[in-house]
Amino acid sequence: MSGNTPEKEKKKSGIVLILFGAAFLLPGLGIMVFGPLDTLYQHVRSSDWVQVPATLESVSLNSHRGDDGYTYSVSASYRYRVNGRSYTNTRVGYDTGSDNIGDYHDDLVWRLERARDAGTLRVWVNPDDPTDSQLVRDLRWNKIGFMLLFGFIFAVVGLAIMLSPRLTNRKKTASGELIYSNEKSSFWLWAFMAFMFIGISLPPTLAIPSEIGKGNWPILAALLFPLAGSWMGY
Repeated sequence: MSGNTPEKEKKKSGIVLILFGAAFLLPGLGIMVFGPLDTLYQHVRSSDWVQVPATLESVSLNSHRGDDGYTYSVSASYRYRVNGRSYTNTRVGYDTGSDNIGDYHDDLVWRLERARDAGTLRVWVNPDDPTDSQLVRDLRWNKIGFMLLFGFIFAVVGLAIMLSPRLTNRKKTASGELIYSNEKSSFWLWAFMAFMFIGISLPPTLAIPSEIGKGNWPILAALLFPLAGSWMGY
């Protein structure tokens, strides 16, 4: 009976690691699938849409305050006609949430207002369903890259945690017998800390080029976090 205890403990530990790893793997996959991959799918799906003249009824830059500062989104309302019939929509583009990556939202509001004032505003309309339309088909590669990287890191860390029992460090003795390292716990602790430091620092690190352009040189202090995370990983 007692001889089965280590085996039971091993199985229990394996289940805990699988559940813990899944807590990283599933959100990471969700971020990639419902974020950048869905955006690319929507871009391909609307590749055969047609542009028609439109009237911009309203457009606004919205700010949302969170724990880490402000994020922004754009809302708008517009009218257009297809085959003599009038339609109204509020869909702006692929983005459905808010963020503070770059100056995209400010620039988009400026572009829409400029097109409205010049009378050149046009919207993209699904020829098979005129009620389906959007103002822009912009691909924000900085946001796509950030979300892919962030989701990929989460997924890889989760997968590594789930497979950690199979990745135990092994070496052979002189007699050819395999021995197992008992240091993997501390190894995964350092790996997790490195992941957290680097992952948390991604948003300010990616914002460094645009912030320096605004004269915000103290933003360079954010580089201390990925450097510390890299050292922990090493």
